Amino acid sequence: MSYKLFGRPLTQEDFATPEARADIFKVLNFTASGERFASQRQRLEARLQAFGTPGDFETTIHEVIQKYQALPMFDIGYEQVFDMIDARNSNDDGFTIYDVEDGLTFSKVPIGKPAQIYAMSGSKVEVGYDLYGAGLGWHRTMIEDRKFWQLENNAKSFINKANYTKAGSFYALIEAVGATYAAQRMTWQAHPDGVASGTAGYLAGRDAATLNAAALQIFDAVKDKGYGVSFNTPLKVVCPFALVGRLNNALKLVLQGFDGSPNQVSYVFQLVPTTMLASSSYYHVCLPKNKLVGGNRMDLKIFDEFKAETYSDVAYGWMRFGGTVADVEQIVRCNIS
Repeated sequence: MSYKLFGRPLTQEDFATPEARADIFKVLNFTASGERFASQRQRLEARLQAFGTPGDFETTIHEVIQKYQALPMFDIGYEQVFDMIDARNSNDDGFTIYDVEDGLTFSKVPIGKPAQIYAMSGSKVEVGYDLYGAGLGWHRTMIEDRKFWQLENNAKSFINKANYTKAGSFYALIEAVGATYAAQRMTWQAHPDGVASGTAGYLAGRDAATLNAAALQIFDAVKDKGYGVSFNTPLKVVCPFALVGRLNNALKLVLQGFDGSPNQVSYVFQLVPTTMLASSSYYHVCLPKNKLVGGNRMDLKIFDEFKAETYSDVAYGWMRFGGTVADVEQIVRCNIS
């Protein structure tokens, strides 16, 4: 049986030397990073943000997830929220945030482990680029027995775990704001027209009112901070997949049942769906960029060696990045009940 890596048949030579095995990782990481499939990534993100009616949910999301697995791809929605600094060609060991009142950042964690969030404050804070690493062992008999599909699957899983660790660290920062600061939690708002529970439009009306209240709180809090916001500044709504349909119903809600009637949602919102939030009971309205900052110092790099004592080829992966929420008032966690 012939096994292929993105269209090219795999052979034993692909795994025969450290350089060849490193090339396998490079190909997988290259495609996973989106450089080869940038247009597909953009179309899939648009699909994720567009689907939303209860009838469309099951079929559409299944199709999208299948496509994500086929590429393979991973979640980079957090890049819409954080101002990501590209420091890969620099000598910087971190970045500086000024005028920090209350903020959060994450500490170094191994690949595959949850991020540890801690608070920070002061007029000037240094955010470092920490190293994150893990290893993958391939028993040499897998190469000798030509089990290339297992080798490829292991490599994909390793790279995906690394990228999910990075994404999970940034999503954990977003969730930590509402978990840490009571003032950044928005209760489920009453329906503006007093519609009773069980009435058509009840959920959508209350969700729309909650979105508006969160937006108003954010804009009021940052109005004197020099962020250059206006009524039309888009806000990102980081939400679990389970709430996409419900939130889209709220965003589509209109005050009257005639053409051209104004939206009950007063501000500009853009959904950022993700499977990486720890809770499906909340969503998070974010004013993006400004003092929500991340940095990429080194992409995932793979190093390879043979361990004679275990008859295994071991690949070690390392990457460096950092991130911070230096102004927690840019994020509001919203209840759904």
